[in-house]
Amino acid sequence: MKRKTEILNLISEIEYALKFVKKNFESVMRSYEEYLKKREYAYLVEASFFFARMYGAVEYMFLNIASQFGNQIEKERWHKSLLSKMRLDVKGIRPKVIRQEVYEALMDIMGFRHFFRSAYDVSIDGERLGVLIHKWDRVKEMFYDDIERFLTFLYSLLEEGEDEICKGGEKDKRD
Repeated sequence: MKRKTEILNLISEIEYALKFVKKNFESVMRSYEEYLKKREYAYLVEASFFFARMYGAVEYMFLNIASQFGNQIEKERWHKSLLSKMRLDVKGIRPKVIRQEVYEALMDIMGFRHFFRSAYDVSIDGERLGVLIHKWDRVKEMFYDDIERFLTFLYSLLEEGEDEICKGGEKDKRD
């Protein structure tokens, strides 16, 4: 990335998506707690809907990061490829966006989102959804910290100036 406006736009997109992730997970928790109290299937569907939306916001964030840093995403199985790229430290380009524990939780959530979006005649298993919700609840603070760390990296690019790039921790002037 060369231009200050690209970095600022990316920061704005990430911050917006992060708020959306947090808001949707709060909705997941409220709906799932209602499901546990009342055992009404509608609350389970609602929790699933918000969980799928939450993952969609994560994916939106990662797509923006990948496009700004020139990550090549495989066309086949692009969802998995995108998520995998976010756990890599790309030397001279960008640090990893998420740590391994977050990656593993997001892989499971991605699988659930795929199931939720495409399973028309299969019921949602409340216990299995509960396991995924609990898994995310355990790593969500790590995810938030990872995103904040990545935002700090982006802000550091702004401080370097428009004509400088980051190369393995060193600053090089472009010719």
